[in-house]
Amino acid sequence: MPAPAGRLAGALRFMGRGADADRIIKTMKRAKHNVRESNPFEIPSPTLGNSRERSPYAMRIQSMWAGWRDDVLAAFPSAPGLPKRPATYLADVDERYVTDAYNSLSIEGYQVNDELIERVAKGNWNPDGDEKTK
Repeated sequence: MPAPAGRLAGALRFMGRGADADRIIKTMKRAKHNVRESNPFEIPSPTLGNSRERSPYAMRIQSMWAGWRDDVLAAFPSAPGLPKRPATYLADVDERYVTDAYNSLSIEGYQVNDELIERVAKGNWNPDGDEKTK
């Protein structure tokens, strides 16, 4: 019984729950057990955090990401870095603005026209005042 209690206390301390770990060790010592705390994790940080703060769904996604992160990163090319010609890059961004605005507003359900895109670009847009498609 002391060995499992020591692993549990070590795991709790590793996860940042030192007060709980201390409580386990103190309780076992009162029961006259010699407990040696040991961390059972072989990873540098746990994949699941404190369950009292987040939903089990968020913890599951975090755990899945921890397991798949390296595979996902390996599937993508290296980051391109900063553009060699910033003026050309910014001109390309400006050129794509109208198409991106049209797609974004259409997805939101707005009746998109050149006037609406111009108002959005100038910051004179009230989303409550524009009619959505039905």
